Amino acid sequence: CCPDMRKPLKPISIIVLLFFTVGCATVNVPDLGEEGYKVEEDEVRLRKRGDELTEKLDESDYIYANKRFEEYINKKTQEFLSRYPYEHDIEFKVRVLAEPDINAFAVPNGRIYFHTGLIALTESEAQLLAVLTHEITHVLERHSLKTKRSVYNKTAFMSTFGGFGLGGLLIQFGGLSSIYGY
Repeated sequence: CCPDMRKPLKPISIIVLLFFTVGCATVNVPDLGEEGYKVEEDEVRLRKRGDELTEKLDESDYIYANKRFEEYINKKTQEFLSRYPYEHDIEFKVRVLAEPDINAFAVPNGRIYFHTGLIALTESEAQLLAVLTHEITHVLERHSLKTKRSVYNKTAFMSTFGGFGLGGLLIQFGGLSSIYGY
């Protein structure tokens, strides 16, 4: 009537269980300036690519030149960072892109970009500062590095099981789903 719960797990069950465990694993990386923080080689490369991107953006026609707004938002950035308890080696700077999209993003080198579409949509200073602190947090908590390492670890795990026919294909599909949150 009932399955025998004392039977050992089949190897494929163990692999699938291991896969889902790895899929949920986190990458432990201390925040900027916290105990144990140090800039590592892969993070240096991320920051260098960030420098290249910001240089291209800053020299492009996409920059929305509004010195007064940039001074204001950069002052607010420094006020927020003054409450951050750790020393860090990132120079934060906010720029505005002449883009109608509703977006803002942070680059690992500390540069933050607001789109004019997002600024136009905000109804209060509080909404604008909520987005600003959200983007600063991406840099302080090193989200780019954590994501890069997480994808790398999961991809390496999936490639190990890629040769197991349909089971390997299912594991890879599940792994990609866990990487991208679906």
